[in-house]
Amino acid sequence: MNTRELIMEKALVLFNRDGVMQTSTRDIADACGISQGNLTYHFRQKNDLIAALFFSLKDKSDQIISGISENGFDMKNFINSIHAQFSVMYEYRFLFLDFLNILREVKTLKKEYAVLNQKRRLQFHEFLDLMNEGGYLNCRLSPEIKDSLYRMYSIYFNFWLTDAEILESGRKDKIIREYVNSAMLLLRPYLNDRANAVFFRP
Repeated sequence: MNTRELIMEKALVLFNRDGVMQTSTRDIADACGISQGNLTYHFRQKNDLIAALFFSLKDKSDQIISGISENGFDMKNFINSIHAQFSVMYEYRFLFLDFLNILREVKTLKKEYAVLNQKRRLQFHEFLDLMNEGGYLNCRLSPEIKDSLYRMYSIYFNFWLTDAEILESGRKDKIIREYVNSAMLLLRPYLNDRANAVFFRP
């Protein structure tokens, strides 16, 4: 692991544990066992480090999403990908727990998020179309319904970790499973019996 990777790894631990606003670059440098000058050589400001972690999360999410339809759409693969996506979000949970403050503080990320949100909206439409083509939906969804569903999922994805932080305790895998199951329920009215048998196995 090189110094830049070490800094990002330790920053992620501290941001998740203590929050972005409560963590200084000195705290991160001390955790890495390096001088603050060495840290600022790699990341001039804390905001640069936050942005690097944001793009690291984005890259991991992109890899998961690209795998969903890589070898033809499959509902079980889709469900496994949702679990993987929630796991990655949990790994970078500080970005969601401090979501609004980060977007206010790191102006470049607000623009990046707007672009990413539009990209995710189009991908969500594509997945719904693939579900329909695969015979998993009980009706063809209009663009308005797709956008409404995406908005609900966007809100859920951005804030489920805040809800979990306040209300939940226990193992990571248990927490993720509970919130993934709740996310699935948003789609249930549009799924046919075949899909429900995969989604909601007894």
